[in-house]
Amino acid sequence: MNLKNKLRALLKARSQGKEQYALADKLLDEVVGAMKPGEAVDIGGGRTATLVDQFADRAVVWKPAGVRRFEIKVTE
Repeated sequence: MNLKNKLRALLKARSQGKEQYALADKLLDEVVGAMKPGEAVDIGGGRTATLVDQFADRAVVWKPAGVRRFEIKVTE
């Protein structure tokens, strides 16, 4: 692959990544609206997804970058 094609592929991959992160953020917002923190849902394949409130035990969280309040923890 020549340099021009590598640059095009790199820009395409970045664009797709941004689109997928935006979709994941939208879906997480919908999940947060449908679940309560600590609630677990069987997602098939022997896996369970639990909504975790990362700020449940603290009012302030210090991180060097953006931190989501809610995350999904998957257990097998």
